[in-house]
Amino acid sequence: MNRITSPASSTITWATLAGFGASFVWGLVDTFTDVEPSLGLVGASVALASGIVGKLVTEKQYKMTLIK
Repeated sequence: MNRITSPASSTITWATLAGFGASFVWGLVDTFTDVEPSLGLVGASVALASGIVGKLVTEKQYKMTLIK
């Protein structure tokens, strides 16, 4: 099966959600505290959170259905 049409993976979904969550937390820290995190710290921690969650989530292939 072609890579473009292969079913999406659950690890991608959960890693994306973890990245969004981590960046949201950093946004809250920056907005509501006096702490100003560096861009490198934010980027590295978001990438680390996404990578860890993506590694720990059990791989599931989503079923694709064609809409006719």
